Amino acid sequence: MDAEGCLLSLGVRKDPPVHFLLDQGDWTVLDLVKYLVQVERSLTDGDISGLKLNKIFTKEDSQGSSEENIGYCAEELFPPVDAFQLLVIEWSEKLEKGCV
Repeated sequence: MDAEGCLLSLGVRKDPPVHFLLDQGDWTVLDLVKYLVQVERSLTDGDISGLKLNKIFTKEDSQGSSEENIGYCAEELFPPVDAFQLLVIEWSEKLEKGCV
């Protein structure tokens, strides 16, 4: 077993917790989704719960712009689909900081 394998077997995380990353940078929803796809196997139950419960996402309004400083939980929004009048995640806006 190498050093990395030893540390991982002791429970050392390979990737930082999601809430740490969200507090540190200017992430768009698209940035976050790309990152989560890359680290999917190392996400903890706490990471997943935090992403589900915290109001870090903004929505598009009917004209395609986003409302300022209003956060939503992921379960309150939908991916961009023009056929429905649903609350849609704003992919280009930065995530709300300090909500995780």
